Amino acid sequence: FRILSELVQGFEFLTTIKHNVTVLGTKSLLPGSPHYAAAYELGKLLAQAHHAVLTGGGSGVVEAVNKGAFENGGESIGLALHINNQDRLNTYVTKSLSFFFPFVRKLIVTSPSEAFVFFPGGFGTLHQLFEVLTLIETEKMKPVPVFVYDKMFWLPMIDYVHQLFAEFKTISQVDETFIQVIDSPNDVISRI
Repeated sequence: FRILSELVQGFEFLTTIKHNVTVLGTKSLLPGSPHYAAAYELGKLLAQAHHAVLTGGGSGVVEAVNKGAFENGGESIGLALHINNQDRLNTYVTKSLSFFFPFVRKLIVTSPSEAFVFFPGGFGTLHQLFEVLTLIETEKMKPVPVFVYDKMFWLPMIDYVHQLFAEFKTISQVDETFIQVIDSPNDVISRI
């Protein structure tokens, strides 16, 4: 019943959000890092372009995005995970929802946005990225721009995806086009 309740709450929550861009990435990139600064700039630019930002609501890159949106009058949304009797939400979130079950949160975070931006991250970020790509590939989600930020970080994965098509034939050539590599927050704004 709790799972069902979280699913209903999550999808009802999504109906209140318009013109959003989902941004995900690691909590390990802290203030002072170039990625944190770029994520802040992205949040700022999205707010100025009247897009809400939707993140996991935690620290690191997503905090920077939420902060950039918040400080520039934008809607700053966080979907938190309830761990150790607390919600891990940064102070720049203006609207939030918390989940007990990680798989329900993943479903809601992965729900359609106008675009997805993935900053460097670990297994969680990769998991979300491939979830979005799989939903687009299987036509369970309409195609939306999927950006990965920082060419040097993502290049090994991009090369591997190309190899899946060119050498192993386990994906089709069109699947390669689902990912766009960017190195500037302005690229997101100009391509949405």
